[in-house]
Amino acid sequence: RWHHRFTESLENGDFVLKHDNDDDGEDAAGSRLAHLLHVRNEDGAFVVVSRFYGGTKLGPKRFAHITNVASEILESFRER
Repeated sequence: RWHHRFTESLENGDFVLKHDNDDDGEDAAGSRLAHLLHVRNEDGAFVVVSRFYGGTKLGPKRFAHITNVASEILESFRER
């Protein structure tokens, strides 16, 4: 089963125009991605991280994998 979680942030100066996230049933994954965008001060970003659940539970370590992948992709776009 595939799990997709996303977060987005769109700000205009001091106003947040849009800020949302979804966990796709994986509690706290979307909010951790939202926190990542906030601490990196990313504006106008939409991040989707997907993983396939094949029956092996990763435990809390999955959050590190999710945020690391998102951070790497954001960094790769920043370098362009």
